[in-house]
Amino acid sequence: MKETPSVRAPILIGFGALAVTALVLGYAGLDTYLAARTELTSLDLVYYALQLFVMDSEPLGEGGPLPWTLEFARFAAPAVTVYALAEAVRLLLSSELRKVRARETRRHAIVCGTGPLGQTLTQRLREAGRKVVVVGGTPHTPPHARDVFHVTGDARDAVVLRAAGVLRADVVYACEDDATANIAIAATVHNLRRSRPVAAYAHVPDPELCAALRARRLGVTERPEHRLDFFNLDELAVRVLLARDPLREPRPVLLLGLESFGGALLVELARQWRLRVPHGGVRLPVRVIAPEAKGEGAALCRRYPFRRRVLRADPGGRPARAAVRAAGRRERDASADLRLLPRRAPGVEDHADRLRALDGIAGRGPRRPAQGVRRRVPRGPADGGPGRHPARLRRHRGGG
Repeated sequence: MKETPSVRAPILIGFGALAVTALVLGYAGLDTYLAARTELTSLDLVYYALQLFVMDSEPLGEGGPLPWTLEFARFAAPAVTVYALAEAVRLLLSSELRKVRARETRRHAIVCGTGPLGQTLTQRLREAGRKVVVVGGTPHTPPHARDVFHVTGDARDAVVLRAAGVLRADVVYACEDDATANIAIAATVHNLRRSRPVAAYAHVPDPELCAALRARRLGVTERPEHRLDFFNLDELAVRVLLARDPLREPRPVLLLGLESFGGALLVELARQWRLRVPHGGVRLPVRVIAPEAKGEGAALCRRYPFRRRVLRADPGGRPARAAVRAAGRRERDASADLRLLPRRAPGVEDHADRLRALDGIAGRGPRRPAQGVRRRVPRGPADGGPGRHPARLRRHRGGG
C-alpha cells in the first residue's frame, strides 16, 4: 500500500523534532562530559555535537561513563541520519520508477500542458478510467494519483514524448497555452515512426487559424497511422450547447457579442439550420448586438457563404437595453431565445446593463450572471407575457 503524503507529514515532523532534540541534548551532554577541558569553546562543542549525526564524534572515543543526555543524543542523531538517507533513496527510486512506468505504459492518453485546459482534460480522462501521462512543468495532480504519471520537459522534444510512452499511446492532446507550441507538438507526434496508430489533437485558440489548419490537413494524403486534427474550445462548447438545446423551429435568436464564442455560435447555428431546412427553406431569424456587428457579420459571411442563405441576421449597434427591448417588441408574437454569451461578451457596454436588459424583456428581477443562459420569453396574449403590451412592461420595470 502506498504511503500517502498525509501519513508522511507527521513522520517528517517527528524526525525533525528528534534531530533538534538530539542536537540540543548532545551539546548539553558534551558540555557536561568535557567540563574538565577548559580550552574547548562553544563552537567546539557545537562541532562535536554535529559529528554525532555521522557517528564520528571525537570525544566519544575516549571511553568512560557518559551523561544520559549524551547517551540519548549519540543514538538519536544517527537514527535521524539513517531516516534522511532512506527518504532520499525512496524519493529517487520512486521518481525513477514512475518514469519507467510512464515510459512502459500502454494504450494511455498523453496530455501536453499543465494549464487549466490540461488539468481539466486530465481530470476528465481519469474519471473515464483512462491512464494518463502528463507532460509539462510542475505537476498539478497529486504525486500518487492513480493512473496519472508526470514527465517533466518540453513536449516538442521527441525524446520527452518517447519518455511519456508516445509509441504505445492511443492519443496525444496538445493543450499548451501557445498555439504554436501545440502545432509543433502535433507535428512531432506526426513525424515519429511508430508501429501502431496514435491520434494527435492540438488546441488552437484562434478559430481562423484552426480552420486553415484543418483545411490544410484535409488536402494532404495521410497514412492510416497518421491521425492529426485541430480543435477550438469555443467550437466544442457551441456544439455541446446546441446538442443540449437543439433547434427545432425558426424561433428568433438574440446574440449579445460576436467575438470568439458568439461567432462560433452563429456559424454553428447556420450549419445546423442548413441541415434541418435545406434548399433555401425558412431562414432562422438572428439578431446580433455588438459594437462591430455589421463588419464582423460580413467577415463571417465571406468566410462561410452558406450563413447568408440560412440565417436572417439583423446586426444592431444600439445600447444593449434599447436594442433588446426593441427586438422584444418586434418579435412579440414569437417565443424568443435569449442566449447570454460569454461573461465578457463584447458588444455590451456593461455587464449589469446586459442583465437588466434581459430581465426587462423577461419581466423578472435581476439574476446573477451565468454562462450560456437561455430564457424562453412568452410573447403572446395566451401566455400572459409582457411582449404584447409595452406599456405594461414599462409599468413592471417602473417606467412611466
